[in-house]
Amino acid sequence: MLIYVESKAFPSKTFTLVCNPHETVARARAQMLHILFELGRAEHQFRFRFKGEYLRDGYTFEDYRIQDNSVIKMVPMSKRKRGSYATVFGQEQSTQDVAGADEHVFSSRAILLGQEELDDVQKALRKEINIFERRETFLGNFKVLLWIHFLATVLSFTTIYWFSSFWTGALMLFGFLYCPNYTRLGGFVGKHGMNKNTFVIAFAGGGIMNVTASLLMGIYAFECDNEESTCLRKKEQMYWSITFYLGQAFFLVCSVLICAILFHNFKTEVGDLIETHLVQIRDIDKVMKSAKTGSMKERRGAAFELASLAATGDDTKFRIVQEGGLPALMNLCLSQDQATQEYAIEAISELLTVPVIQDQFVELGGVRTMCALLHSKENRVVNEAVTALSYIVSDSEANRQVVIGENGLEDLCYVAERIQVPASRILAAIFLELVFTAEIRVMLSQQSAPATSLVHLCKLRDAETQRLALQTLELLAIENSDVIITHDSLLELLLSLPNLTDDEQLFLLAGKIILYYAESELACQKLVEAENLKFCLMELAYSLDPLLQNVVAKIILAMIDSHENKDEIAELGLDEVLIHIRNESADRDAWRMADHGLMILHNVKQTTDSNKSKSLATDLPTKKAL
Repeated sequence: MLIYVESKAFPSKTFTLVCNPHETVARARAQMLHILFELGRAEHQFRFRFKGEYLRDGYTFEDYRIQDNSVIKMVPMSKRKRGSYATVFGQEQSTQDVAGADEHVFSSRAILLGQEELDDVQKALRKEINIFERRETFLGNFKVLLWIHFLATVLSFTTIYWFSSFWTGALMLFGFLYCPNYTRLGGFVGKHGMNKNTFVIAFAGGGIMNVTASLLMGIYAFECDNEESTCLRKKEQMYWSITFYLGQAFFLVCSVLICAILFHNFKTEVGDLIETHLVQIRDIDKVMKSAKTGSMKERRGAAFELASLAATGDDTKFRIVQEGGLPALMNLCLSQDQATQEYAIEAISELLTVPVIQDQFVELGGVRTMCALLHSKENRVVNEAVTALSYIVSDSEANRQVVIGENGLEDLCYVAERIQVPASRILAAIFLELVFTAEIRVMLSQQSAPATSLVHLCKLRDAETQRLALQTLELLAIENSDVIITHDSLLELLLSLPNLTDDEQLFLLAGKIILYYAESELACQKLVEAENLKFCLMELAYSLDPLLQNVVAKIILAMIDSHENKDEIAELGLDEVLIHIRNESADRDAWRMADHGLMILHNVKQTTDSNKSKSLATDLPTKKAL
């Protein structure tokens, strides 16, 4: 698939990478390093970002659901003012310093040529470049040898064994037709690059057979004792044949050796050497030392490398923890440097995927740190903090109690007012995990702030966020329905859902919560006064889900029981909803409730009509008397 890379450092360029979905982000970064090398601005300290999320080197494009023709951003790790840099040939080009400029720039190609100390990634990059340059050189030499074999094919007609030209020509023709074309800048060109290994194996096999034949024909000579001119000419032709076939054998041996070298060279692809160093650049001991005692720039780099290391596997995560990584990362999370904060919280989020590490993190007071980061002005920091808290509350009931004890509920309610999709889904899942604990559910049902936050999450118009938030509200309503029915905006949202989505799961959750409004006398009046009540219930009744139809019938019956003015209920036209349920429902309970509701509404209408008739009969004599 094709991935397009954009960067503010190159406003007039869009880079194209050819990747596979199962390849890691590190391999794509390796391709980008080769491109930057050609531009004279190679530097490994940059990251990719997709839809506001930084991509970790150890993860694949499939993990991030990055599809073909996606556009990702290239963001260098550090910022510095533009200065002078050396050219490819070591000459310095002076550039004017821009006052106040704060652009992302990359190290010069001169760094890669040895003018500064090379780190592991740059060494790997230079090694890969040397391999690809040798590949291009050897393929060029191989094609020169093919022309020599063409000349040998022509000259073989002048030897004693003229018929050898047939197999020499066949090998030469095979080489010309199927030899792959390669340049270091463009890579393999043409369809033959797909079968490059098969080609070198086949050519080497044919070359070995030709070498054997040439040696035999060069060594073997017939006897001619006569001094006749014919015999002398044959001797001259024999000497020429011996020289020719031994020389041809030499060039064939050279071709076979080049095939062997190319076969080994073809094993190296772009990123094979760089990928390992990008995922794990330095030893954990050195990284931890930089994280604890380094300068601001060193700590930023250490936080970045810890985030990359944590993504490589559980063994590395445990090593980071054993080296005191959790306290160090917690300190980095509170750094004044935004980039350091982002990388540190990413590393913590990755470490917390292991339950054992979660417990250690909670014991060190990490929950308080994460809750503090929820007040950050940077959305990426907030999103990662929410992710870290989701890991903490998902696997341990004790950890949920710790989050509540650290006043985490207030922080979660605060961030719910300003969080956006997709982090809102994680936040809604945290609330749902919390209410699964009975004690916490009772406590939340007695406060209005959690319900208000959940209502705000429902307004984000994201189906997954709404589903999780409505599930949480339903559980809170089971404990205390009063905390839910006081929210008029929630009722408006629930009644408008049929206009916004076709998700029947959301319809069912909305119907269950509307039922609590219908069962309350005060809230039922709000329900009766809603303009789109009939439309909403009819849309829910159109569902083929018998459970949802059952809920709709319960809502109407609850409204009839709760509301004092039955006539007002009858005038809403809800009998049409009940008729539809009775005619279409396959659920017996739903049918019975719909039939019962129709009987009540029918009786109410009959009573109303008779009262009107009596009133008219009473009014007529009075009018005549007047």
